[in-house]
Amino acid sequence: MPVTTKGYKAGMGYEPKPQKFQETFRDDDRLIVTPLYDEYLLEHPEMTVAPDIFERVMRLLLETPRDRSRSFSASSAGFCLRRQELGFLGAPQLPNNSPKGIRIFNNGTMVHLRHQVQLLAAGILDEIEYTVQRGNTRATLDGLGTARRGVYKGMRFIWEDKSAMSFSYAAQDRNGTPHEKIRKQVAMQFYETGYEVASVTVENKDNQEILEFVIERDESEISDAKKELKELQRAIEIQRLHPQLPECVKQNKTGEFYKCPFGTPDGFCATAGNWPTKIR
Repeated sequence: MPVTTKGYKAGMGYEPKPQKFQETFRDDDRLIVTPLYDEYLLEHPEMTVAPDIFERVMRLLLETPRDRSRSFSASSAGFCLRRQELGFLGAPQLPNNSPKGIRIFNNGTMVHLRHQVQLLAAGILDEIEYTVQRGNTRATLDGLGTARRGVYKGMRFIWEDKSAMSFSYAAQDRNGTPHEKIRKQVAMQFYETGYEVASVTVENKDNQEILEFVIERDESEISDAKKELKELQRAIEIQRLHPQLPECVKQNKTGEFYKCPFGTPDGFCATAGNWPTKIR
């Protein structure tokens, strides 16, 4: 059974709540990141960056964006199989023509960097943007560290960070677990890295409250991740895409059709057929 720590809002203390989805309640002793992070912020309220950390972050900002084709990414786990296959093939994506959308994306990048800088400075993380590649699968981890407190003390852990609107944040808080999509991503990260525990922090975009969920490796979730990868690998081998989702065939206004980078009536998915013969 997966183990999720819930009930701790950074800066607000311990707050037990009813459990759902058979999640096991764990107390503050099982939290890895947020208690130490809070202590660091209270001791260092002004954000200062040591030269070595500044250099690491600058190298990240100056990197040329990598070619994400020809590999399946943990961050795409749980998405439509056809979408993942088109990404693997390097199919053209719809351009982001919304200044608002671009600002949202860039803000997410900077929120990640803010946390990464401070977690490195606090000694909670020792690696950021760490990529693990196995054949044509890869996982880029927001961070890695060695737990310094509680029952996981001394264990290496994966750190994954998310931002969420208030309604999404509240739903995860209420349910006591990150969204299913996040769990699938973490399961794939476990599979790629062999690690046993992950800390997922979720920041409320409206007020900067933070939830921490600590997830232990669960072999049933790893098995699901391996099955998904097997289906994706098979599609590439036989050169046959999975079919469109029924909602995308209908071109529903809600759902994935207008959110997918290959979606909309003008997107690549609608015209790709069973296998695109020419992409580049």
